[in-house]
Amino acid sequence: HTHDDLKPNWRSTYGWFDPTDKSRTPIDTNGHGTHVAGSAVGQNGIGVAPGATWIACRGCTTAKCPEVALIGCAQWMLCPTDVTGKNPKCELAPHVINNSWGSEVNSNTYQAVVNAWRTAGIIPVFANGNSGPKCSTKWSPADYKNVIGVGNLGIDDKLSSTSSRGPAADGRIKPDVSAPGNRVRSAWNTGNSAYNTISGTSMASPHVAGAIALYLSANKGAKYDQVYKAFTTTVDTKTLTPNNQNCGGVSDSKYPNNNYGFGRINVARATGGGARPPSPSKARTAAVATPSPFPSSPLAMCNGCSGCYSPLISYCFPSEYSNAQCAAFTDLKTAWCGKI
Repeated sequence: HTHDDLKPNWRSTYGWFDPTDKSRTPIDTNGHGTHVAGSAVGQNGIGVAPGATWIACRGCTTAKCPEVALIGCAQWMLCPTDVTGKNPKCELAPHVINNSWGSEVNSNTYQAVVNAWRTAGIIPVFANGNSGPKCSTKWSPADYKNVIGVGNLGIDDKLSSTSSRGPAADGRIKPDVSAPGNRVRSAWNTGNSAYNTISGTSMASPHVAGAIALYLSANKGAKYDQVYKAFTTTVDTKTLTPNNQNCGGVSDSKYPNNNYGFGRINVARATGGGARPPSPSKARTAAVATPSPFPSSPLAMCNGCSGCYSPLISYCFPSEYSNAQCAAFTDLKTAWCGKI
């Protein structure tokens, strides 16, 4: 939260909660959270919505992310409190949640959380996972019916080999859309002017969350269905490269499909053309929550947050960090990687 690109738009009042260690300010000991936050709302050219205000919740400890802490953060996002967990002000809840994290495949563990966010008018955006290239490797909650799942594109508009594919268990298309996520340069936790370049769907998801922030700034009061339609009907597909993998019996040369979803988001078209970052005085609040690793998961779920228009719960996946980095905490099943 002290990074030069994030400090100006952090909401210091009702902007942070740590249900485990009760720290009074945001912390990031790995960098994942800082990086994701930078992509969503960072200033000085690194973030999609630099005018959006962000908040965060710590769902992880230094070694693991207890489910109770993650759920606590999800509840806090619905109705933020002060740093002591008192004096709730539900009117300060965020508008969009960037979730760069995931659970095991076909898990309904967080369905109730997502439902509550949706009921509250919060728009959930989830990284689709880094378990590709096989079909049906998407992670939950990215595969839920009422969230926007995001795939990872490279600079060449080609889907990353690690980006998880659909379909969902009931045959629905997943991911919903795709966004830049390969070799993304953003803020880092080693200094207030530090940067790093990493890859994964964790990096793609905040691009979509930031884009939604811009859309909400231009379309006050827009609901989830309006946002979903705006971003799935204005996509770019002509520059995308089919990889001859027809997951779920759907050709990857037709859209939507279970590789790219509807296609790569086009912010200008989605917002009606010429989208401008909202000024701080007009921006909405972005929230960020840290993730928790799932013991049953074969991936190294990492603790990280980033924000844009709503709470965010982030996990990083093994492809974003070396095995050594993750193993330094515990093991590849429960490694904690970072929080904001």
